[in-house]
Amino acid sequence: MVTEPGQGQSGVREILSKVPFFQDLTPAEVDRVAGIGRVVEYQKDMLLFREGDPCDPEVLQESERKLRATGLMNPVAITSTPLPDGTCAVEVRTRDSWTTKPGIDIASYGGEITYNIDLEESNFLGRGTNLLLSYEQEVDTRRFLIDYQDPQFLGRSWDAWAAVWDTDEGNGFALRLRQPFDAFTIPVAFEGLVSPAEQEQDFQDREV
Repeated sequence: MVTEPGQGQSGVREILSKVPFFQDLTPAEVDRVAGIGRVVEYQKDMLLFREGDPCDPEVLQESERKLRATGLMNPVAITSTPLPDGTCAVEVRTRDSWTTKPGIDIASYGGEITYNIDLEESNFLGRGTNLLLSYEQEVDTRRFLIDYQDPQFLGRSWDAWAAVWDTDEGNGFALRLRQPFDAFTIPVAFEGLVSPAEQEQDFQDREV
């Protein structure tokens, strides 16, 4: 069940009061049902519809696909229920996925130990952004990488990505701004990349 941010349990009661199945309940019974529910707040740009929009099944399906693609929730189900006043109640059911992913690889080559340590958080600060910290020690070099991606940069239209790295051969950075194609909101796609020319090969080796 989704409510607008800040609505809390009062928003849950209001939604329940509009669903025919709950209309015969007393206020105390509605409160009891609302009390066992869980209020989930999504960033507005994670859904392709707003309160008051026409109830379009294709938009609901595309929103479901978009939520699932974030990797933050699984499973995801979005359903709608027609109401007597001609509107519909939309229900979003999700289950949070584990978003912190540590990793370590250790190997030995000719008696030399090499290793790679990663720590990735795909819901950084609870905003659906991705942060990766990576340190790699090879036989003759070492690399440190910070990688950040915001798929909701400046609203639902933009996907921003940035990376900085430091190696024994030097350091560098790369920035990318992308507008993915979206059949319902953005009919065109765009992508721009900024990375100093001398760093291009080093960037290509590290892009995630």
